[in-house]
Amino acid sequence: MNINRLLPATDLLKHVSPLYQPIINVPQRRVVGFEALTCCVHPRWQGVPPEVFMPMARRSGVLDDMTISLYEQAARDLKVLEAIHVDVDITQLADRAMVERIVQAFAPATTNLLGITFEITGEGEIDVDYARVLQGAERLKALGAQLALEDFGQGHSNFERLCELPVDLLKIPRQLIYAMATEHKSLACVKATLALAESLRLETVAEGVDNFFQIHALKQMGCTTVQGVWYSRPLTLEAAKDFRREHLNLR
Repeated sequence: MNINRLLPATDLLKHVSPLYQPIINVPQRRVVGFEALTCCVHPRWQGVPPEVFMPMARRSGVLDDMTISLYEQAARDLKVLEAIHVDVDITQLADRAMVERIVQAFAPATTNLLGITFEITGEGEIDVDYARVLQGAERLKALGAQLALEDFGQGHSNFERLCELPVDLLKIPRQLIYAMATEHKSLACVKATLALAESLRLETVAEGVDNFFQIHALKQMGCTTVQGVWYSRPLTLEAAKDFRREHLNLR
């Protein structure tokens, strides 16, 4: 699929919008937040996954502008949803000017970053200065934001990043959750991640939960917070608002 030929990168900025997937606290049976997932809304390419257009945005030099545009939308939606997770590339945290742009993107909606969790991804990591990454992370934390490691245990979301950065939350990748039913190693890795998080007093969110077995197994292991299609697919703002209002007691 060559989206680049039919949708120039400069136009991509006009055709991306967040969809919100609920994050559920299972024991309390309530919505505790929403992850803002980047969606392409171009009429012809609606439904193109982020793994297709995000690398194009990075190569074309529009990733930062796209990020800020999505943050500005999330800032407006924060008034309704109250708690939102957004992705931030680790290279963006290393860029002091970009960090200030991030802060300003939320400034019209809030004087601090309470209610925002930045999920750190490492897809663009090439010779990153981790001293600067730490400075960027601490700048966001000082304003009340939380930090999460996306897809913990995969790629650059590893123990070294965990030790270097002031994170509050580990995201357990959907690949491990999916494979728990058939692969003992995946189940063991999930258990180990939960034990590590507990020992470090970190929160966890299991991604990609799509069946009852996964919910039951995660509850047995003490994982309290999940997201996935078992509860809801990503939603528009209006649908997310309705979901939050109507689904505070979930089975």
